[in-house]
Amino acid sequence: MADKSKRLTSVQSALDLDSDADSIKSYYAKWAESYDEDLDGYYTAPRMMTGLLCECLDDQATNLRAERSELEIMDTGCGTGLVGEMLDQSGFRRIDGTDISQEMVDKAKKLDVYRSLHGGIDVNKAPRPEWIDAYDLVTSCGVFTLGHVPPKALHQLIKMTRPGGLIVASTRTTYYDETDYQQVSDDLLASGKANLVKQLRDAPYTMDEDAHYWVYQVAA
Repeated sequence: MADKSKRLTSVQSALDLDSDADSIKSYYAKWAESYDEDLDGYYTAPRMMTGLLCECLDDQATNLRAERSELEIMDTGCGTGLVGEMLDQSGFRRIDGTDISQEMVDKAKKLDVYRSLHGGIDVNKAPRPEWIDAYDLVTSCGVFTLGHVPPKALHQLIKMTRPGGLIVASTRTTYYDETDYQQVSDDLLASGKANLVKQLRDAPYTMDEDAHYWVYQVAA
C-alpha cells in the first residue's frame, strides 16, 4: 500500500486538473506506473459499482436476462482495469475498455480480462461508429470527477448503449455538488431517452469521500 501522503498528493493533483485533454493525458502517463499501488485499499468504487450492476441485473425489472458472460460491456475511462477486473471476477467476459491515457490502458492489458482496449479516447467526443448502440452495459467509474469530464459527457454514454441497456456511473459528492450533473440527468430523463432505475447516494467511493451511483436504462 502506498504511503498516505504520496497517495493524497497524487489524488489531489488529479482533482486539480483543468479538464484539458492534453493535461489529463500527461498527468496519467506519469501516474500510471504507481496508480494501482497508490489506490490500493483506498479506492472502493470499482467493487461498489460492480456490485450495484450485478444487483440490477438480478432484478427482473431491467429485462436483461442474458447470462453475464454473454453481455457486451464498454468500460469507459477504464484506467488500469480496476473495474474490468471486478467484472471478470463476477462472471462477465465480453468487456471492452477505453481510456484517454494509453499508459493506463497498457497496464490494463496485463490483466487479460478485456476483449479489446483503446487508449487516447476522449469520452467527451462522439463514440466511434462501431461503438454506437453496441453495448448492453456501459460503466463509467471515476470518470465524472472534478478536473476530468463535464456532466454532458453522459450523452456520449447513451450513444454507446443499446436500447434497453444499462449505464452505471459514479459521481464524487464534491463533483455532484459543484457541477450541473443533476440538471443534465434530469434533462436526460425528461427527454425520454433513459430512465433512472437505481441510485445510491453517499455510498463508499474512497476512504475520504463518498459518491453517488447512478443506473440508467436506455429507452427501448
